[in-house]
Amino acid sequence: MADMGETFFRYITILQLIPPYPRSISTTELMGHLAQRGINIGSRSLQRDLNDRLSRYFPLFCDTTTKPYRWSMDHHYATGIPAINQHSSKGHETALPSMSTSVVT
Repeated sequence: MADMGETFFRYITILQLIPPYPRSISTTELMGHLAQRGINIGSRSLQRDLNDRLSRYFPLFCDTTTKPYRWSMDHHYATGIPAINQHSSKGHETALPSMSTSVVT
């Protein structure tokens, strides 16, 4: 099991990789970018991080109309953390109406 520091770093890295809507990134692409940064996790672990953990606190959108699922951050959201606000990942545009919001309020 990863220690708290490794888990925190993984979460921050995932958030940095998710682009603002209308761009998006697939779970497969996320896993590849994480692996390039030395973070090797399985697809189920990544899905748990996105669905059960990060979506509880951040406005993430999941496009479930495609496989693999594609993820975006609400483009109006500003974290106050510069590295997260400067999205550098490349993604594909998806239609917002077909996206389900995974945000818990």
